[in-house]
Amino acid sequence: MVAKGTVGYDSQLGHYNFYYPDESIKITFSADAIIRTMNWAERSGLVAVSVQSCFIESKETISSKTYIVWVNPSVIKSY
Repeated sequence: MVAKGTVGYDSQLGHYNFYYPDESIKITFSADAIIRTMNWAERSGLVAVSVQSCFIESKETISSKTYIVWVNPSVIKSY
């Protein structure tokens, strides 16, 4: 789970079609969200999580139902 108000970063498609964090675009969790951690390599101290788009907000348009957000691993809570 990731708590409301947590700030993460958008994803960008990069080398070999891998996703990388785009630290120029911030994503804010608008509610406590149940997430699924992705089994991807950590980048810039951030890990990728999959989240339903209804739990996040951004200045950018989010058009898909699920979205990949990069967050600091310390903000992920397990229960």
